[in-house]
Amino acid sequence: MSDIERVALSEASAEDLIVWLNDDVKVDADAFVRALPFVRANGLQSVIVCGTREPATGSVSYAGFNRHGLHPLSLRVIEPLPNSPVPIDTFNGNFVIVPEIVARSVGGIDGEFSHALADIDYGFRCHAAGVDVYLAPGTFGECPRNPPSPPTSVLREWRQFTGVKGGGNFASSRRILRKRNPLTWSAFLGATYALWWLRLLTRGRRS
Repeated sequence: MSDIERVALSEASAEDLIVWLNDDVKVDADAFVRALPFVRANGLQSVIVCGTREPATGSVSYAGFNRHGLHPLSLRVIEPLPNSPVPIDTFNGNFVIVPEIVARSVGGIDGEFSHALADIDYGFRCHAAGVDVYLAPGTFGECPRNPPSPPTSVLREWRQFTGVKGGGNFASSRRILRKRNPLTWSAFLGATYALWWLRLLTRGRRS
């Protein structure tokens, strides 16, 4: 738990909410008015994820995920429904509402991750602690996704994937897999990189 989280919890009451908000999210004027009924409907016992959209197109940019496949990090994107919340396994942490009681139960964000996967890890930890996670209906602000990298060399793509901000960063991938699968994490870690190379080779054949 970070120092900021400790201070927030030390001053929070049972009715308070902790909001995760990336600095690149432009929140809708009525975002909290629309989100609060879903927080209260679950008795301040659940995490509520608020999806965001692309400024230019209005399409969903960040939302939630459900497990999909044998690999612990094989995730399928879940987009918000128009009118009802959706239970999800984990999420992008761009705009998330965490009730105080949940924050005390689950703990803070794991600061040992390099960049990516800390929010994914938190969603998994919620479920391990018996805390439900829901994706609220609709979107609650604008947040553009990082633009895709232009075609480049295989070595540069590999360095991006395994770098500090990459989804395949070795230290972060090892950390989340060891948490989820203490006995078989090394096999899944190897599979992570094997699948990356398989997708690269398959992409090359299609092109």
